[in-house]
Amino acid sequence: MFAFLQEIIAIAQNEAGPGSGPPIIPAGPAGGAGQGAGGAAGAPPSMGNFITQNLMMVGAIIFIFYFIIFRPQIQQRKRHEARLNQLKKGDRVITAGGVHGTVLGIKDNVAVIKIAESGKGEPIKVEVQKSSLTTIIDPEGAVEAPSNR
Repeated sequence: MFAFLQEIIAIAQNEAGPGSGPPIIPAGPAGGAGQGAGGAAGAPPSMGNFITQNLMMVGAIIFIFYFIIFRPQIQQRKRHEARLNQLKKGDRVITAGGVHGTVLGIKDNVAVIKIAESGKGEPIKVEVQKSSLTTIIDPEGAVEAPSNR
């Protein structure tokens, strides 16, 4: 089968004319390429070199993605979780739905927030999951950057 392919390549080169492509290496006595295991000085790069270069490139891309995308996102999530754990009565918050309110109390993973006053002067209370609180507003007016979930 290999000899058949070499004949087809030789015929194609003869039709294209001399010097139109790389020369065909004649088959050696064992039907191989005629070169020993060591190869020749002008041989193409080995497959091992090709794989090593590709692995180094993939490693560099993973390294870049980690330090540009994943690490800052992990740090931001940790800061936000720390702020949620320090949440206390009187903190102003914004929920994922865009509702602004003031924390009245916290029970486990649920925060009770006041979103408005009723006509009778009573607060309108809403219970929300602490994880749905995206922004915490400091009393000084500084706003924590919302988390991108």
